[in-house]
Amino acid sequence: MEIETAAAAFVLGRGGSTKRKIERVSETRMDLDERRGTIEIRGTPEQRQKARDYVNFVDMQRRGSVEVDAETRSDITVVAVPEDCCGFVMGRGGNTLRSMEEEWGTLMCFAKVDGREQLCIFGKFANRRGAELKVMSALEHKKPGHCV
Repeated sequence: MEIETAAAAFVLGRGGSTKRKIERVSETRMDLDERRGTIEIRGTPEQRQKARDYVNFVDMQRRGSVEVDAETRSDITVVAVPEDCCGFVMGRGGNTLRSMEEEWGTLMCFAKVDGREQLCIFGKFANRRGAELKVMSALEHKKPGHCV
């Protein structure tokens, strides 16, 4: 897979953290060559497609808005987060969201789904459900009665 040089550093992440997260969620192995702007992805065809999609979502974040067609995906859970709670769920510098990703082995981002900005959680079903419940708990703390 070819990737822009600027995007390669973003996909790699600090100390390779984003690359490792994509590998974990897609169950692939990736070799990223920043100089040549290429990513070699190893896994089954389905796993490789998920990894390519996740790399593209991360690159879209770098450039601005992410759009996801949730209807066609089996690896996504969408959580409607009220606009006044987005910052709380993200945390300072995205740290809260990143810690939930680490805890549950998921990839999470805000994206437009059906024309509305929503939280997308990617990964295995059980992992997504755990992350979803954690987000719902945070929402309930910030805005009591929202989830119940």
